[in-house]
Amino acid sequence: MQIRYPFPNGQSTDIVMPLPSLPPAAGHGPVAPHEVALVTLTYGDRAELLAQCLEGVRREGMRRALVLANGLAPEPMERTRAVLEAAREAGMEIDLIESAVNLGSAAGYGRLVEMAQGDPRLRAIWFLDDDNVPRPGALARLLEAAATDPGAAVCAVRTDRTYLIRAAETGRAIPPAPGEAFGVDVLKRPRRLWLKLTRTAPNPVPTAVAVPRVPYGGLLVPSETYGRVAPPRADFVIYGDDYDYSGRLAAAAGLYLVGAARIDDLEASWNATGAAAAGPRTQTGKLAAMPADFRLYYAVRNTLFLDRGRVGFWTWPLFAVNLLLLASLVGGRALAAGRRDTARVLLRAMRDGVFGRMGRIEAFPLP
Repeated sequence: MQIRYPFPNGQSTDIVMPLPSLPPAAGHGPVAPHEVALVTLTYGDRAELLAQCLEGVRREGMRRALVLANGLAPEPMERTRAVLEAAREAGMEIDLIESAVNLGSAAGYGRLVEMAQGDPRLRAIWFLDDDNVPRPGALARLLEAAATDPGAAVCAVRTDRTYLIRAAETGRAIPPAPGEAFGVDVLKRPRRLWLKLTRTAPNPVPTAVAVPRVPYGGLLVPSETYGRVAPPRADFVIYGDDYDYSGRLAAAAGLYLVGAARIDDLEASWNATGAAAAGPRTQTGKLAAMPADFRLYYAVRNTLFLDRGRVGFWTWPLFAVNLLLLASLVGGRALAAGRRDTARVLLRAMRDGVFGRMGRIEAFPLP
């Protein structure tokens, strides 16, 4: 079955939807793996990665996947269709949206959430990147945790995200500080010292740790919650939309990190930091070394838009100081390396983020 699906830019595409083959969800009691659908985006030429992701969730007992092919060229699209057909032959039901243009993660995941809302059989959706592979038992542990707090969203630990690993090990997640700007905070060391002196990790560490926000990869949301929380905001385009969406889930129903549920990334994230990161190991160092393209612009703009939203009357001066420090650390380093375009895009992204100029920008097209 094919349905014509219009997009805001006036284009449309076909949604390929197989006829239903699964029984209706009971709607009561613990959620079973076959009542959970994978939601994922794929882009570029990543069919082999997608195949491993699909096989990983199939081993977890899932039988349903909602996939958006985000602006794929003809040959990668054919390879992706072949991967999906192989998954169907292995017993999975696949719903596919083919977009002629790259919608970005925000609009793309928004379409998939809307598709899930229209299917009464689903009792939960599990967000994974197309290169995420769950470790054995990850879904079962998430569903066990979800059963203790119906309606709450739960998330697995991405093994390339040190802050998630640390939160799971210590039993506490430190939220972004009011007044910080893209992680830059002149009061970071005093804050850490204060937390060290005044807070102790829970003993024993809970199975599920309350967290303020998480990335898409590993996030499991029950149907009653994604049915009443607005989907990801399309005006974020790409980057930061996962933190905005998961933050709204946390405010509406609760959000918990399940340390025993682990997910591996087949490819390292471009913005990974720390010992395992390629190139500069700090966020400011990575920004200064980046080309002046969509990644730099949307990452900085959207993050600062979220940071600005946490600023109160008394923290505006601190936010201003941190913005100046961010501009000097990144812009100054970029200029010293001869990257004038990088410094210019950084300053534009900072200005647009602070003043809330969101949406897709023609000067920074997605690939």
